[in-house]
Amino acid sequence: MHDSSQKPKRPPTWREMHADTDPRIEEIQFQRLREMPAWRKFEIVGQMNKALKDLILVSLHDRYPDATEEQIRRIMADKILGKELALKAYGPCDYPHHEESNLGDS
Repeated sequence: MHDSSQKPKRPPTWREMHADTDPRIEEIQFQRLREMPAWRKFEIVGQMNKALKDLILVSLHDRYPDATEEQIRRIMADKILGKELALKAYGPCDYPHHEESNLGDS
């Protein structure tokens, strides 16, 4: 039950999230990011996106061990695009227990 008298919890500040990083080291990190060419920043973002998709795939394989690779990728499309857009783009998902999952639907 939500107590309406309580203020919503604010997200942590940068400093709170990185309390274990020495500010001098942090400044070096920021300087390197500022000096980095745009193509390298895009490359890093691409690598992070791939890592995230790989983690989602592992999670879905654990959740749906009897699903085919095609079914897993279709379920992943629901999680990334949302059910409505994934349905328009890829058609219905034929995995029978797919609707029981809440992975990423919160």
